[in-house]
Amino acid sequence: MNDPFSKIHPELQQVARRSPKFVFNRTSLWFIDKLMRLMPSPKVVAGFPVENIIIRGQDGQTKIRLRIYKPESASARTPVLIWMHGGGYLIGQPEQDDASCAQYVHELGITVISVDYRCAPKHPFPAALDDCHSALKWTVSHAQELNVDSKHIAIGGNSAGGGLAAALVQLVHDRKEI
Repeated sequence: MNDPFSKIHPELQQVARRSPKFVFNRTSLWFIDKLMRLMPSPKVVAGFPVENIIIRGQDGQTKIRLRIYKPESASARTPVLIWMHGGGYLIGQPEQDDASCAQYVHELGITVISVDYRCAPKHPFPAALDDCHSALKWTVSHAQELNVDSKHIAIGGNSAGGGLAAALVQLVHDRKEI
């Protein structure tokens, strides 16, 4: 008989055998997404204005929500971090990283713009990357009103967001855009 756990490292097989069996499909992902949205967001550290805005995607139709975290008082333009949340490209939202983004603002004195990108499988590749690209281009074109320095942009993310960050940097580099 073929053991389904035989391809798992021997030290992890016992844990895998005890883990609940779960199938990822449209229904289960919908359910997980709904549960995540019911979870209360972590409290943002006081003294950090947080604003949600909607921008248009490159197609002119897609609406992309950006969650912007700013230092309370910045006289000069600040560097900016474009941030993408994790979630396996399937689930997640910017609020799950509120504490981290607020910490970046507090410790580094920067502005953070977190992208609420479209997730698969409802929106297959390259939808998420396109949303992040739109957010970056929007940030550069609105640098003055955001009071950010368009010459000092960092791109980062957690887990799947890190993969999107790497893909976004490569895309912008290849297109020689920014």
